[in-house]
Amino acid sequence: MYFNGKICFSILDSANFDETITDRIGFQPTKIIKKGKQLVGQQMAPYSIWMYDVEFDDDNFNEVLSKLTHFLQQYKISIVDMALQYTRVEINFYINTRYGQFGFSLPSVELAKISELGIDINFHLLSYGEVDG
Repeated sequence: MYFNGKICFSILDSANFDETITDRIGFQPTKIIKKGKQLVGQQMAPYSIWMYDVEFDDDNFNEVLSKLTHFLQQYKISIVDMALQYTRVEINFYINTRYGQFGFSLPSVELAKISELGIDINFHLLSYGEVDG
């Protein structure tokens, strides 16, 4: 396996979310973090975060991405509305690899689906710098 990780659809806001956010978006989060919650050490959550994430590896990355974008398209109206209301609505790719160099591509059809949602895409890469050879 060259890389693995998760793709996380996130809604962030400076106020704590009430229960209606899940009703408005139409599906359950995998995790909710309340603003001010202690995360690691002395670090506190600067925002309330509503998250829905899916895991992938290099063998199923495109399939997982396609399923997620198709799933989110079903809630497009709510997501577009929330992107205007909350501090940030975004998709984060958390990608881990043992190697110092690796690559992946995002199919244009999936980028177009994300673009229709009006949200940002962020990439977080963690590499351990090994070399295959």
